[in-house]
Amino acid sequence: MVKSNTSALGIIFPNSYDALIPELVNVRLMASIPFASRYRIIDFILSSMTHSGIGNISVVVNKNYHSLMDHLGSGREWDLVRKNGGLHIFPPFAEKEAKPYVRRASALANILDFLRDEKEKYVIMSDTNIVVNFDFNAMLQTHIASGADITLAYNEQKLPEGLLKHESNGRSFYYTFDIEEGRVKKIYINSKAEGIQNFSMNIFVINREVLIDMVNTALMQGKEFFMRDILIPQINKLNMQGYKYTGYVARITDMISYFDENIKI
Repeated sequence: MVKSNTSALGIIFPNSYDALIPELVNVRLMASIPFASRYRIIDFILSSMTHSGIGNISVVVNKNYHSLMDHLGSGREWDLVRKNGGLHIFPPFAEKEAKPYVRRASALANILDFLRDEKEKYVIMSDTNIVVNFDFNAMLQTHIASGADITLAYNEQKLPEGLLKHESNGRSFYYTFDIEEGRVKKIYINSKAEGIQNFSMNIFVINREVLIDMVNTALMQGKEFFMRDILIPQINKLNMQGYKYTGYVARITDMISYFDENIKI
């Protein structure tokens, strides 16, 4: 049995990159799309969290989430049926002040009361546009040892053609980093740079109280994007550390990458 990690809770955002594969998300979200025949895309991040001992996991959904709720059920398959912690699914309007969100900052604003009530010191956040076997506990321990305000996971790769060609319309962003001695010194939005890049995996570790303060400020200022509106303006103020992931990463960036990555598995 995996030892429980009582110092961190997990938050998963399953709608963040639905726009990259519009043909497949008419009635469902990216997280619930089948992958490698027997899995759904969310299974990889969710299993990575539970295998890292994270037993308090929230899934913050926005739309087209009924198939995902059917798949997750009570969370029993991931040993997340628990008296304390377990699996929490937050649809729009689940809380009195909640509303459909646009991006991560507004999604977090919907669950502020939940975040305030929890006891874990750290929060681990992830999207579901990647298929990866990720050791979240290793990242958490690296974050603690570095004394960082926030740690951002990345891998080294060329930017996928699907992202380079995608028309974001100001709503679909990807990020790359300049890193010096482990610290994130600059964050680029929708870079077109060639060659190997420090490519954000949209996986974060942050102190829960710091996150609450960030989201409160963003809420008052009408901000919606966590990376663009909260982190980038504070890059010289906060100690942002990069965490390099060296394992295999399957990124879903368009229909071609979805089918190609399925074939590789």
